[in-house]
Amino acid sequence: VRSILVVGDDPSSAALMHALTIGSPASRLYQICEHPDHIHPAATPFETGTLEDIPNQAQELGIALIFLSQPHSLPAELCDHLSSNGIPVFGRGSRTHVLQGETLSALLDRYHIPRLPWTIVSSPSEALAFAATHKGPWRIEARRIQDDIVPFFPDTTALSEFLSSHPGIFGDKNPVTIVCGERSREFSLIALSDRTCMKMLGCAELDILAGDNDTGPATPGCGAFTPALDEGDPITKRIASRILGRLHGALRREGIVWHGFVTLRIHVSHEGHPYLQRLAFGLLSPEADAILASVHRMLIPACLAALRDELEIFSLEARAMHAISIVFFGETDIPPAPAGTAIVPYHTDNERAFSLVCMRSRIDETIHTAYLAALPLIRSNTVHCRQDIGGRTLLAREAGKRRQLRMPGSNRFRRIYEWLLGTWSSSGKRRST
Repeated sequence: VRSILVVGDDPSSAALMHALTIGSPASRLYQICEHPDHIHPAATPFETGTLEDIPNQAQELGIALIFLSQPHSLPAELCDHLSSNGIPVFGRGSRTHVLQGETLSALLDRYHIPRLPWTIVSSPSEALAFAATHKGPWRIEARRIQDDIVPFFPDTTALSEFLSSHPGIFGDKNPVTIVCGERSREFSLIALSDRTCMKMLGCAELDILAGDNDTGPATPGCGAFTPALDEGDPITKRIASRILGRLHGALRREGIVWHGFVTLRIHVSHEGHPYLQRLAFGLLSPEADAILASVHRMLIPACLAALRDELEIFSLEARAMHAISIVFFGETDIPPAPAGTAIVPYHTDNERAFSLVCMRSRIDETIHTAYLAALPLIRSNTVHCRQDIGGRTLLAREAGKRRQLRMPGSNRFRRIYEWLLGTWSSSGKRRST
């Protein structure tokens, strides 16, 4: 593809730009951003006066493919006009506006798509009301919960006591979520969809909740690493049949057509049963940073196959690269990428955030290289990140017990990263640098 246009300046568009940069180096990349300072360094600003000018200017620049980072980034009428002039638009569909809130929830229930009930609450009474109508156990996800507390409750009495003794968790700007089910492995899938099927492009395992690897209060944050599941894994087959297959069938029966990315966050129980936790038509971070980087070689061919409604017969090549995404938060300017890594900026309103992405051929090499490259940032004390992403996977593979990935963390994770980062003492306190 000679020239590509990306519309959007959210974190997912930055992840897409990075994957296109390494996956299609011969292509010229253009970007439309609401904020000019958010243009990706590898992109040329797509200067346009009005939306009506986009088709003519796209033809003048030889644009052969347009990506919308999120649905409705461009009006549907404009997308139709571009497609009719031979410029396909990836990331659009018909009637996708109905797939929101209660309408989406009703559709998932109607077609028996297994999902994990959850909701955002703003008070203890709302959390208890949710627990009264949804079978437990329940867990609370909130940023202000101390890392030595496991917010998991088998009955409403324990839940009520916790909420009464921790009223401060509702005073944070970040939402408080109550979720049904025990803490277990959290995956995120990016799938492609067309009229024929919905097919998994890549899968990442998420490390989002602070403290679930027992690394102490100094390592909050999030990240993701790939690939998390093999195509022959029984969990992958259950996800394909029970979630992707049923979801695509539901869209087809409801007359909804979607040509684009679909991000599905999946909760896998201890018994290996998948439940849909979140669904987004588009991309989500941090999983998009790692997944798109790991599949960069096949990204454009797969998207073009979806636009031609040939996804069902398109063969996704074996993924030879592993990738990790480590999200950093802080008040500092976004730094240059350390050698052997890439920086994906997030441009959040409250603080400067970015993701450090690293790719290698083996998962252990990927994780070690990423954290060694990030060591100067970690020691600078100007930004903070999660320092144990992928730790459970490394330990489980060394022990040859993949099923132990579902077990909670232990102090062994700390010892691995003491050795790797050199930033923790035997007592768990930070060494002076």
